[in-house]
Amino acid sequence: MHTLWILGAGLWLAGAAWAADWKLVWADEFDQNGLPDPAKWSYEEGFVRNRELQYYTAGRTQNARVEGGQLIIEARRERFPNARYQADAPERRWQQHREHADYTSASLTTRDRAAWTYSRLEAQVKPGRRVAAPGGVLDVGHEHPGGRLAGLR
Repeated sequence: MHTLWILGAGLWLAGAAWAADWKLVWADEFDQNGLPDPAKWSYEEGFVRNRELQYYTAGRTQNARVEGGQLIIEARRERFPNARYQADAPERRWQQHREHADYTSASLTTRDRAAWTYSRLEAQVKPGRRVAAPGGVLDVGHEHPGGRLAGLR
């Protein structure tokens, strides 16, 4: 049975009706341990947006890795050097102004790897004990054979 949960809206019937028209166009099964597949994923790196405290790392298994068929994105409290640091950077250039980060994490994207104009994303998500579940649309109860993350259109 297919169940589509949309937080704050009662549109699940429309989603279920359209499901028959969707076709799988992209998927990651996370079936190779180690770093996420570079053919499918790229990274945002550094201090990226909103003056966030975490520094996004690239290609670092401490922050993003595949283990036992699961993608793990781990935030860590650690002192980490800012590769874009400039000692004379003004405060308004906050990405270059900070010499170190106190937190690291990973931000994976399909930018330059895959893109869709109209799509539906399905993911099985299990947040850690201290992490809130992401808001927005989560599709649960429908599984693709062996699939963990899939783009449908």
